Amino acid sequence: MKGFLKQLIGKKMSDKSLILTIGLTDKFDEKWGVVSKHKTQQLSSLYNLKLLDPDSVKETVSWRLNMDNPYVVKIIAAWEKAIRRPHLKMMCHMHTEFDMDPSYLDMRRYMEIVPLIPSLPQEQLDMSIDLSQDCGLVSDLPWGSIGTSVYQILNFNDITTKLIDAGDLHDGEVSDPDINLIPKFNSNMDLPIIFTNDYELQKHSRKLTEKRKLTNINELYKFKAEYAMRNLDSLKAKEYNEQAIINIMARQWLVIGELINTPGETYEKLSSLPYICSMTLTEE
Repeated sequence: MKGFLKQLIGKKMSDKSLILTIGLTDKFDEKWGVVSKHKTQQLSSLYNLKLLDPDSVKETVSWRLNMDNPYVVKIIAAWEKAIRRPHLKMMCHMHTEFDMDPSYLDMRRYMEIVPLIPSLPQEQLDMSIDLSQDCGLVSDLPWGSIGTSVYQILNFNDITTKLIDAGDLHDGEVSDPDINLIPKFNSNMDLPIIFTNDYELQKHSRKLTEKRKLTNINELYKFKAEYAMRNLDSLKAKEYNEQAIINIMARQWLVIGELINTPGETYEKLSSLPYICSMTLTEE
């Protein structure tokens, strides 16, 4: 991948049409991976892909990256820079039996690039994102797409806020956090290099390309909208504008790339070949 990325130097990232492809295999192999000590029983796998091993690839899945979104461009540029220096490529998948038929699997996966050494100030990339602005975020991650959520952005920046849970239902009770416990809005946040994708089986319709964009607070789920409107003056006093309230309370998504493979073949491949042993970025 490094050789390919060197060929792209000199072209603006936003001018590129890029395809991200992962190579899948059925068994973990220590020649290309190192299992994390932080793996828990809830995680089917958590490992560093220390070596790309195309010889072990049995099937592939690909996404077309949304390079027209400036925040996606930032993430891909940071990835391109990170892999040239000491870094980790952390891979995680969670497979759980579907509640209505245990022969089916609900699947969720995470891929994260972790730089291991700092950059000089003059070399640092602009990874900023201001959630009080229209960042092109959507309320749901389309099935099979890869993206980064507002929750992951907040967590990456060590920001804890009960606002994200306000209006949620927990055991039949609506979450109603004390407005005094909501911290002041922080517009100074950076993007992580995280790719999340899920293949959850759902009994209601969920489209591949549907990207629902929320434009006002009343479009939030009922209890969330009620909480936001009831506390709107207090939230504005804490420097939240309506866009920030929507982005955080809806746990919005930045869609990084859209699935190229069909849903059926993708589901079959990931069900039987859960391990990633290769990642490539190619120009379309």
